[in-house]
Parts: sequence; C-alpha cells; structure tokens
Amino acid sequence: MVKLLKQRLDKLDATYLVALGLATLITLAMSWFMISSGFYMIVQEALYPYSNYPVVFFSAGNISMIPIWFAMCLATFMGINEVALTLLEKPLLAKIKVKLVTGIAILIVVSGVTVVVDYIVWQVATRSNGYTQCPSGTLLLGHKVSSAWAKDEALCYSKEVKYLLPTGTHQQVVEVAEYLNKKH
Repeated sequence: MVKLLKQRLDKLDATYLVALGLATLITLAMSWFMISSGFYMIVQEALYPYSNYPVVFFSAGNISMIPIWFAMCLATFMGINEVALTLLEKPLLAKIKVKLVTGIAILIVVSGVTVVVDYIVWQVATRSNGYTQCPSGTLLLGHKVSSAWAKDEALCYSKEVKYLLPTGTHQQVVEVAEYLNKKH
C-alpha cells in the first residue's frame, strides 16, 4: 500500500505542482478582484447607455472578465482534480476531468461571443439613448480599447472634461457629471 502510494507520488511533477499553486493564487486574486470591484465595474459600464451621465465610456472586452474568471476557476479545479486522479486513480475523477475540459472549451467560446455581442449591443443602446461617440484623440487619450461617449458632442472637446476623465473610471464619470451640473 505504501509502495503504491509512493509510486503515485513519483508520478506527480514538481513543476506541475508549482504551476498549479501559482494558478490557484492567481485565481484567488482574480476572485477577490471580481468580488471587490470587478462585477460592480462591469454592471456599471453595461448600464451607462441607459444613464443620464453627460459623458460615459466603453471598454471593449470588459464583459469577458466574467467567463474568463469562470474558466480560470475551472482550470484550477481541473489541476486539483488531476492531482487527485493521479493519487487516487478513481474513475469518477476521470469523468470530472472530461466535464471540466468541456466546460473550459465552452467558456472560451462564450467569452469571444460575449465580447462581440456586448460591443454591438452597447453601441446600439448608447446611440439610441442620445450619445455620440467622441472622435479618437479627444477624450481617453492613449486608450486603444476604450471610447468616450457624450450626450453633447461639444463635451468631447472640453478641456475640463478631458482633465476630469483621464482614464475612464466610474468615479471620473460621476465627477464630470457633478462638475457639469455645478457649471450650469
């Protein structure tokens, strides 16, 4: 019995275990981020087209963080399952492994589809609610995947708005709205 366990332990690669440990830590860190602010940030951005903020922003791909996070969780569980399968050699663990691989493949496809659908739906909703996309080089300079949208196109060229909205966080969107309310 002890010899069999020793043989199974010898099958485990130390590099694999280190990589699994790092993947687990990264998954835990991303889980903390998603719980602390990620979900809020994604929902807030998804609701911008329906808001009354004078200037909002869109970051392409933000929504994909949710399925990617799920895929990371599944990959971590798959790694842990692989260690358990090596040590315990239970047929149920082999079936779980197949299900986890299938789940990860599905989530990768869902991530891609989600980004495309989010991009199209967000732009249609934003335009239909009176926003205009600011021309490149006006607001959010240096952001290749983000775009600013304004209810009044003149805000795209406002130096004050540009100063208050350097990176496009929700707090900055609120500050721009408060500044413009005080100004008028």
